[in-house]
Amino acid sequence: MNVILVLAKIAAPILALGLAASAQAAVTTYTDRSAFEAALDSFSVDNLNSGLPPGSLFTLIDRGDYTIGGEGVWGYGCVTFGCFDNAADGFTYPAYLWNYNSNFGSGGAKTLEFDNAINGFGFDFGEPSSYTPGTVTIGSSTSQTTSGFFGIIDTTAFTTINYDASANFMLTDNFTYGTVAPVPIPRHPFRSHCSVWQALA
Repeated sequence: MNVILVLAKIAAPILALGLAASAQAAVTTYTDRSAFEAALDSFSVDNLNSGLPPGSLFTLIDRGDYTIGGEGVWGYGCVTFGCFDNAADGFTYPAYLWNYNSNFGSGGAKTLEFDNAINGFGFDFGEPSSYTPGTVTIGSSTSQTTSGFFGIIDTTAFTTINYDASANFMLTDNFTYGTVAPVPIPRHPFRSHCSVWQALA
């Protein structure tokens, strides 16, 4: 009877440890850039100030650390193409992306492929002036606002992430990505009970 009680006491922390480990895998969303960057151990910001193919529709952009693919990605600000001046919203021509669905439907998902695994990704977003605003989705997380910053941090590292918009058009800028430190693995619970096993022996 005493042996059964001892084994039950040992099993309890093992079960709790398993539940805790499962709970550690999670996605956290951010609407504040400073908080997002503070939560990352290291990060990079691509301000899109150079290297964008000008003046034409393209479906793949190579940014060095990553590529952006998908339908309807324009690599310039379209101020001279009837989208009005978006500088007041923080999008200065031509250093941002104008995204839309090539069929002029809702959104048009873009896929980012990173050379190295990351845990966090986010950007500044908004709508071209005089267009109907919408929310943005990164992965499976959707913003609660129609402009500003939106980012996600996943405790499970990834190399591929999608983003999309609920509106027909969307502006994106300052792509930010980085990593977090691995979660330390707790000591095996059996080690703390070695004296119990020795006593049973």
